[in-house]
Amino acid sequence: MNASADEMVDLAALTVAWRDFDRLARLKPLDTEEGYRNALALLDQIWEVATSEANHPLSSLLALLASQINTYENLHYPMGESEPQEILQFLMEQGKRTPDDLAEVVDRTTLSEILAGNREIDGDIAARLAQYFKAAPQLFLKKRPLSAT
Repeated sequence: MNASADEMVDLAALTVAWRDFDRLARLKPLDTEEGYRNALALLDQIWEVATSEANHPLSSLLALLASQINTYENLHYPMGESEPQEILQFLMEQGKRTPDDLAEVVDRTTLSEILAGNREIDGDIAARLAQYFKAAPQLFLKKRPLSAT
């Protein structure tokens, strides 16, 4: 529901819906490790369902959870910059994906060269990886320093 600034939200209906949601999801603010673990567990449960079809009703919940988890992780588990091939390797490991799983995205030889750090990911491959992993293409592109002109 997208309420504009002039539309009033039915707070009674929202309260009932929230109680039902809270009872089912047990989602709490991510200010503790327990809340973080619960959010991760919920994310894992809805991941396959919400990403299985475009515009799935749980897609917005998935996006909200991912955003909250990302904010918590950046605050509590800061990481340095990673190389694009390290990010790709991480995503493959986390999703238990093999080079065969990515065969339609990038051929095995190219993938091996990328993962070994012997080849950079170009814009075309970055776009295909982004679509496959449902991520931003920039995630797979090497950051270039801005040149002074």
